[in-house]
Amino acid sequence: SHGLRRPSMSTRGGAPEVTDQELADIVNTSRLGLPPESLPYLHIAKAEDAWGALRSGGCVTYNNPLAYYESPYLHTVVLGGLEPRAAYAYRPAGGRRTFNFTMPPAAGDSDPG
Repeated sequence: SHGLRRPSMSTRGGAPEVTDQELADIVNTSRLGLPPESLPYLHIAKAEDAWGALRSGGCVTYNNPLAYYESPYLHTVVLGGLEPRAAYAYRPAGGRRTFNFTMPPAAGDSDPG
């Protein structure tokens, strides 16, 4: 199941046994000094509002640095036509970060580069 790892989940409808304030301390990322326009930024004005900030199923969002998140999905992509020793950059759709990688030498190529 997805949800908070600590404290343990209750058997009463699956609701975590945490107080409003304990949950707000995890969900409210505004105190971390993150820019308000960043994906993990979330301001909770009142502790009791924290429950409404959870995703369906009682999950904390994956980009919250204060929480443990377990995704049921493994994201993969197959890239074709890449050249040996070529440098590439990519940005996932909707993402703000650019990632870089360099392909290894061709198989059997003994030239160090």
